[in-house]
Amino acid sequence: MSSNQFISENFELSLYVSLDVVQALMGIKASLVDPHGILDNWDGDAVDPCSWNMVTCSPENLVISL
Repeated sequence: MSSNQFISENFELSLYVSLDVVQALMGIKASLVDPHGILDNWDGDAVDPCSWNMVTCSPENLVISL
């Protein structure tokens, strides 16, 4: 396996994990009442939820708390 292939496969795996996390977070958002629009920047088309309001991520960009 070349280093480029490893990087590509690793990126694809990270992308799938991120999309699963985004989908899970969007499910959580759908179950909440947000009358003040705090979660308005949560975007189901996004790849990285670490910039969203009320989402805390680790240095590795893994969601660790809401």
